[in-house]
Amino acid sequence: MRSSRKSTLYLIPYVHLDTQWRWSLSTTIRNYLPSTVTKNLELIAAYPHYCINLTGAYRYALIGEYYPHLLSEIQQQVADHRWHPSGSMWEETDVLIPSAESIIRNILYGKSFFQQHFGRQTNDVMLPDSFGFPVDFPTVLAHCRISGFSTQKLSWDPVQPVPFTLGIWNGPDGSGITSLFKPGSYTSRLHIPPHRDLLWKRRLLKQYRTHGTRRDAHYYGAGDIGQAPSSGSVKQAEKSLRAAGHLVKQGPSDAIFTDLSTEELDQLPRYAGELMLRRHSAGSLSSQRIMKRWNKQGELLACLAESAAVTAALQTHTPYPGAAIEQAWKLLIANQMHDILPGTCSPDAYLHSQNSAVLMLNLWQGIICDSMIALSRQLPLRKGEQALFLYNPYAFSRSEQVNAVIPLSQGQLPVITDPQADRSPSRSSSSLPGERISSSMQKYPRSDGAVTG
Repeated sequence: MRSSRKSTLYLIPYVHLDTQWRWSLSTTIRNYLPSTVTKNLELIAAYPHYCINLTGAYRYALIGEYYPHLLSEIQQQVADHRWHPSGSMWEETDVLIPSAESIIRNILYGKSFFQQHFGRQTNDVMLPDSFGFPVDFPTVLAHCRISGFSTQKLSWDPVQPVPFTLGIWNGPDGSGITSLFKPGSYTSRLHIPPHRDLLWKRRLLKQYRTHGTRRDAHYYGAGDIGQAPSSGSVKQAEKSLRAAGHLVKQGPSDAIFTDLSTEELDQLPRYAGELMLRRHSAGSLSSQRIMKRWNKQGELLACLAESAAVTAALQTHTPYPGAAIEQAWKLLIANQMHDILPGTCSPDAYLHSQNSAVLMLNLWQGIICDSMIALSRQLPLRKGEQALFLYNPYAFSRSEQVNAVIPLSQGQLPVITDPQADRSPSRSSSSLPGERISSSMQKYPRSDGAVTG
């Protein structure tokens, strides 16, 4: 069954603002954020049909922190459907290096911020500038109940031909995400009214003939320092919106995905596999190695901190440190931005990023230490006894050797005890007090609320 013969071209006015790239965060805060907001508010006042999309809840958080009056203006325009917080994420992330947990948290905090500050959530992920997309990315997005994904980066020398303009990208588990792979550059300008543009008319006709839908989408705007679409482009869009009826719509980046009918979705082309670029990020994924090392350490410590904090809360009624965990995650995610983590930023930018990464690691360590202290108070020690506290944060038992340095009296051997009352002497590398010892008890139970001492 074919869809309606009515064609629709979705205009997506968008400004792309790299939090850091050839400039540092301080330049973004001082110059690019206020000028981007101000210029778009001027266009909104001047043109009745104009609206704008800006991604990244982190950018809105910075606006609220440094320019609260501008955030109030944005909130009013969001209520009037003239400003669209887009993309569902805390930060426009790289997706090749971060873990699935990081991407899920990125979406969680982005959606939560938009709901809290603007009273609405977005339904798409918009990553126009990330350096390739792994095979499991659609599965992660589908798990987060994202309705659509768009990028313009696949025009930058892809490894294989771009599979479609509008279609379904399937992950390894068979779940799929409606995807837009050829929306044009986010710095595109409109030189004629879009409804008169033969290129887009032909694309719409091809979509209908091959896949049963006459829907397509077109980015236009500015980047990479934010700012606003040219007034000339806005004027051309206004002409189409006044004259073209159903042919042209302008609005939020997720509109094309939410408008697709079930019949149209069933006829869209499908693709399964990764989407990588040949040259754009060549060499960057092996540069700035310390940022990649600290990113992985941060992701591992996040898992340990979460497990320790939940166990401490259940066993000792210690308050769960939700605010500290969210703060640490947001620092980690901010450094996963698509220029910072891959390694394409200027040296000045990494001065800030490295400082925030160290702060993030210290926050995780603090959460873990606080949780361990709370749990260790449950140890059934008698007067004069000392304890070496061992904690296995994983959901499975582990068998490995643990080395530690503890104070011992001359000739004293410690005894290791687990919750099942297994006891065994340890091996000492020296008879001198306080030397290194090695536990011969190698099985550490899973983290199910038990305390090991």
